[in-house]
Amino acid sequence: MLATVTLENGLSFSGEMFGAAVPAWGEIVFHTGMVDYERVLTDKCYDRKVVVMTYPLVGNCGLGKEQMKKEPVIAGLIVADICQQPQHWGRQRSISEYLQYYGIPGLSGVDTRALLRTVQMTGGTARASLIPALWTQSISRLSRDQGNLDRKDASFLVGRKEQQSA
Repeated sequence: MLATVTLENGLSFSGEMFGAAVPAWGEIVFHTGMVDYERVLTDKCYDRKVVVMTYPLVGNCGLGKEQMKKEPVIAGLIVADICQQPQHWGRQRSISEYLQYYGIPGLSGVDTRALLRTVQMTGGTARASLIPALWTQSISRLSRDQGNLDRKDASFLVGRKEQQSA
């Protein structure tokens, strides 16, 4: 299924959807590492973010038993190329199967380095909406109405639940 990631400045990048076929919104962040894609999916610093992996191929080892126990926190994942059939002895699921299980969309076939350069040129934080092609017209209006992410306080998701005594 085709899908599009649209930045808040109106620029769009199209690709093939994997994972769950649902829309996602969030601040766009980049992971430039060659390894640790499993950690990125569950790391609290990527909570509710649309993560762009700039390394060309992601997912060739799949996810093992330990990674499958952890629930992902990202809003969406964008990659240049996703490995749909990982070849590793300890693999239990592919990234696509993992994201689909948790209801998180992914987009492959995107020039992630061009996307990185585009966001760098505009400066500041960038919001993105990742939308399946079938939903594009009705949801693009909602994306503009989501408000400024800088004004939303998400500290309650990762902070202490009780007051710390001095």
